[in-house]
Parts: sequence; C-alpha cells; structure tokens
Amino acid sequence: GANSGMGKCVTNFLIEEGANLFLVDRNDSFIKTAVRENPCKIDYTCFDLSKPENVPALFDEAKSMGFKFDGLVYCAGISPLMSLKDFDLNKALLTYNINVISFIAMVKFFAEEDYTNSNASIVGISSNAAVYGGNRQYVYSSTKAAMNLVVKSCVKELAQRRTRINTIMPSTTNTEMVAELRKQSDAIDLNVKY
Repeated sequence: GANSGMGKCVTNFLIEEGANLFLVDRNDSFIKTAVRENPCKIDYTCFDLSKPENVPALFDEAKSMGFKFDGLVYCAGISPLMSLKDFDLNKALLTYNINVISFIAMVKFFAEEDYTNSNASIVGISSNAAVYGGNRQYVYSSTKAAMNLVVKSCVKELAQRRTRINTIMPSTTNTEMVAELRKQSDAIDLNVKY
C-alpha cells in the first residue's frame, strides 16, 4: 500500500532515512515519481493484494532484484461501508483477502530465510475499529481485529528468527480512503468527534 495514505507517508519517511525500498501497490503513480526523484535504492512492482495466491511470486521478484528484507510495513487495506441488509459477500471476501489473507501470506514469506535477514521487523497497520467497531464497518472492523490476532499468534514462531511483529491501531486519519468514506456517509466525522 505504498502509493497513498499512510503507506505514502511511510514511504516518504523511509526515503528521507535513506532506506532501500521495494514498494508494492496496485497503483504506481506516486511510486514512479518517488523512484525517479530519489537517490536511494527503490524498486517497485504493481501487485493486487486481492489475490493472495500470487504473494510467492512477489517475494521471488524482490529476491531476483537483489532484495533481502529487514522490514515489512503492511499498509494495504480497504474499508467498504455496508449495512447488514446490504451485505455483499464478494465485497466481504475481497476485504478479507486484502486486509487479512494477503497479510498472512506476506508474513509467511517474510519469515523465510531466503527472503529476510534475522532481527527483522514487521508492522501491520491495523485500526482502532478492531476494538470499537464502526457504523456500517463490521467487515472492515473484523478484518482489523483478525490482523491483530494473527500478529499475537505469530509472535513466538517469528521470535525463533528474532523477527518482531506488531500492529499499530490508528484512529480515523485524513487519507484518500477516509475521503472516499466521507462521500458515502456523514457519520464518519460524527464518529471521530465521539
């Protein structure tokens, strides 16, 4: 999720720190500019995280470019609003694939010695919606709660390679995703005030 929102901010921070980056997003408009304008090593690939079965190819591509990772920031996510009466199975499955299943697949490959160094770190961007829920956000909230539990469940296994794994749980943040949600519901800002 390097192309927009929090992922874009993380990318800019890491560029300023001089990190070597392998950026992933389904849209590459910002990423192309970042690659062109920065002297540190940046490579990228367009990748659709709604297809977790393709994650192995993503890691093989990074390896073929000479990357062996010290860190992973999983900042991809979607947040469809839907009431119970409007439940859409395809949207729910898409949300779970992007927000949870692809995260698990990324963590699996990140844990392998072929792709990462010891003393590495994984940060998953979760949400306080995992704890508090949100109006018409039961699918999104449940995916973020699942992400938190994946992390808790993987801590000991990843510790064998001295790999840290955490989530952070920001509240509503002015990103492109929230701007889209505002178009669908004026309750977003009421929830923030609450």
